Amino acid sequence: MAYHMDVKPVSEVDLPRCMEILIPSFEFMSISEILHGLNALSDREALSKLHWQTIQEHLARYPQGGAVGIKCVDVDQVTGNETIIGYAEWFIYPQPRTLDECLKPLGFMQPLRTADNDKHNSIRDYFRPSIETRADVMGTRPYGLLVWLCVDPSFRRRGAASKLVRWGMDQCTKLAIPAYLEASHEGKKLYESLGWQVLQHPRVQDIGYPIMMWWPNES
Repeated sequence: MAYHMDVKPVSEVDLPRCMEILIPSFEFMSISEILHGLNALSDREALSKLHWQTIQEHLARYPQGGAVGIKCVDVDQVTGNETIIGYAEWFIYPQPRTLDECLKPLGFMQPLRTADNDKHNSIRDYFRPSIETRADVMGTRPYGLLVWLCVDPSFRRRGAASKLVRWGMDQCTKLAIPAYLEASHEGKKLYESLGWQVLQHPRVQDIGYPIMMWWPNES
C-alpha cells in the first residue's frame, strides 16, 4: 500500500490527537504531569485548548511568522485518508522584541488542572533557566524557536521529525533569521544532521539539555 508524508498547519480539531503523541513523548520532564496531565481523553482535550489558545495568541501578535502548530500526516494515496503521526510547535518571532517580551513565559507554561494551581512556581522554576538563557543568547533579535517535537513511536525513523524541523527552518530562511532550540539527547543527532550546531553557555548545566542554533546561510 502506497503512503506518503505531508506537513501542514494544525486545526483545532487536530490537537487532541497531537496531544496524544506529545504527552507520552515528554513524560521524562519532572513537571510532566503538572504541565500535561495524563494521557487520558479529558487531559488531552484540556491541554488542546491551552495549546490552541497559546497558538492563536502568537499568531495574532506575529502573523508574519506563519503557523505555530505543525502536523506531519501519513497519507494513504489510495483512499486519501490522513493519519497524524507527528507534531511540532514553532514560535517564530519575525521582528525584534523587548527584553520583557523575551522573558515572558509562553501561554502553556501553567498547570493543566486547577487543582494544581499552587504549583505555578514549580513550572516557573523549571522553565526559568531556559527562558533566561535564551534571552541571554538571542537578545531581542528576531529568530525561530522550536519548542515541541514529537512523533508517534509506531511511525518513527521514517523522516517525520526531519520534515517538521525543516518546515520551521524553511520559514526562518524566508525571513533570513536564525533558529534556536533546546535539544533532548535523543534529538541532538537529528538536529546535527540538519546542520544545527551546539552552543556552549555557562547555564547549560541548569537547563540539562544542549542548546542548539541554526543559521539559514549554513545549510
